[in-house]
Amino acid sequence: MDAQIGEVELSEHRNRAYRALATTALVVLLPLAANDFIQGRMLSGVVNACVVLVLAVNVISTRCGGPSTLPFVVTLLPIFVAVPLAIHV
Repeated sequence: MDAQIGEVELSEHRNRAYRALATTALVVLLPLAANDFIQGRMLSGVVNACVVLVLAVNVISTRCGGPSTLPFVVTLLPIFVAVPLAIHV
């Protein structure tokens, strides 16, 4: 039973940390996505917008007290595309 109590505390801590990191990433990536669209880099803008959308869905979900709506792997997929694309651009 003690393990379950520790798991709940760890889960809450993990959600708070995730919200803080994802919110910071949203604040940084949203203007970059908008700039990509303005500069005519549509592919980069769409990929960055997808990253922003995935992070926003999970932040809103955890903010409302629930677990992350999207699995961790789905969260990472747009990021795995965005990083090499950003390096290429």
